[in-house]
Amino acid sequence: MPIKKKTFLLIFVAIVIFETLFFSVQQFIVYPSFITLEQVAAKQNLDRAILAIKNEIKHLESLCHDWASWNDAAQFLGDKNQDFIDNNLGTPSFASIGLNVMLFYDHEFRSVIKKALDLKTGQPLDLEDFPIEQISPTSPFYLDFSKEADWGETVVSGIWMIHGEPMLVAARPVLTSDNKGKPYGLLIMGRLLTNESIKKIVDQTQVDFSILSVGDLTHKAEIDRVLAQRDAGEINPFEKVSEKLLNIYASYKDINGKDAFIIRTSFPRDIAREGLETIRFAILFSWLIGLVTLLLIIFILDRMLLNPVSHLTKHAKYIQEMGDYAARIDLKRADEIGQLAHAFDGMIGMIEAQTGELARMNKELVDLSFRDGLTKVFNRRYFDQQLPVILGHMHREKQSCSLIIGDIDFFKQYNDTYGHLAGDDCLKVIGKVLREHTRRSLDLVARYGGEEFVLVLPNADAPQARDIAEKLRQAVQDEKLEHRGSSVAATVTISLGLTTVEPGIKAEAGLVIATADKALYEAKKAGRNRVTFKEYAG
Repeated sequence: MPIKKKTFLLIFVAIVIFETLFFSVQQFIVYPSFITLEQVAAKQNLDRAILAIKNEIKHLESLCHDWASWNDAAQFLGDKNQDFIDNNLGTPSFASIGLNVMLFYDHEFRSVIKKALDLKTGQPLDLEDFPIEQISPTSPFYLDFSKEADWGETVVSGIWMIHGEPMLVAARPVLTSDNKGKPYGLLIMGRLLTNESIKKIVDQTQVDFSILSVGDLTHKAEIDRVLAQRDAGEINPFEKVSEKLLNIYASYKDINGKDAFIIRTSFPRDIAREGLETIRFAILFSWLIGLVTLLLIIFILDRMLLNPVSHLTKHAKYIQEMGDYAARIDLKRADEIGQLAHAFDGMIGMIEAQTGELARMNKELVDLSFRDGLTKVFNRRYFDQQLPVILGHMHREKQSCSLIIGDIDFFKQYNDTYGHLAGDDCLKVIGKVLREHTRRSLDLVARYGGEEFVLVLPNADAPQARDIAEKLRQAVQDEKLEHRGSSVAATVTISLGLTTVEPGIKAEAGLVIATADKALYEAKKAGRNRVTFKEYAG
């Protein structure tokens, strides 16, 4: 055989071998890495959608707590006064808080009043098999009030299906405003998870998801397939809708433990599509290079192709295994291999940016769970978590730390005079005043419960804390909110009690709160609308 043919044959064989290797690497290592990254990103979107629904339930729990831990509600279960119904259970009240169902039961779980409203039509809402008249011991809402328990922290929540539409439900024992004593009964709240509310969640989370009710006949085949895959062990099954779209599913159970609906999240297949296009371009380029000469092919295989591809593959596997989206291959080449690496880095950069955005949004969702929905300050749970941490830090730093507890004077009379909604507006104003007058980076403002607020002032000694408290008291009075039910002023006022933990004292959070609370009691006893200091004795 002539040398020319041998050379040609050798070149052809070398090209075939090379292309086979190159295609195998892309097909079985690099491309599956893109698919895995795509599925991970889709699963993160699904998790955000589920978290968003759970946060909606948390918000309803918080609203239910505000109503259930209220002296007026407890009194209503005792005397069933019509004024409470007229002032708080009208259609405007339901519309203002986006509520569809409110049910009050006495301590024997017999219905006292039931209100179920379709906010779209303004007509009564048929609750189907919801326990309206009597809650039986087998109901998930049943609580044994004969037992000793922390009823102020007791909550039953979840999903209840109404006419094939999911409804968020939350139930809490009805107590007085101090969250103590035996329950007077039970309060159940419900909010329909409508298409409009789902659209709002989609806009907030930037996740394209939809809810398929288990009884929805229009999607029966899809729902049955997902449930069958779940029962077979595939918790979050994927469905390749097209080359451009990927669906991932999760089932969600109702409060009775039955399948309520399927969450379907749609994710664009940009990662796999762009990865496949890049791989195809690289393979075409390698064929063109392979037609030059045998020596050039050997050089490219050894120095300019296989090594970079191996490096790129290891880099992709490293990202896949370690999840380090900040890693860059940074292959500084002006040819197509460099373009492939640059495109890969670009796609990883996009994933990193999306992951960072997801983390930021998740942080915002977590932050919402620590905020009081009415006043926008931190809630009691966040305060209880942070106070011991702050006290410990100030002790290690040998710095002072002050605590202020404020209570709106005659707030019950304010609610009795102006109504519950006006009382909510008053709490919002007080929360705004406290936020605006505590702007130091470490200061913490929280709603302690009902009309009580707390302020944690790190690095503030007693004179500084007293000065801040006095400014807050004056700022509240300067708002000039009319209060005909107050016996100390014609406007809304606030009493404040404070204490200071001096440097070097290792304080217990409970004792610090108790000391500030005693100071608040003395301020009220002395005539209200004043600031009282009590020394922390440890």
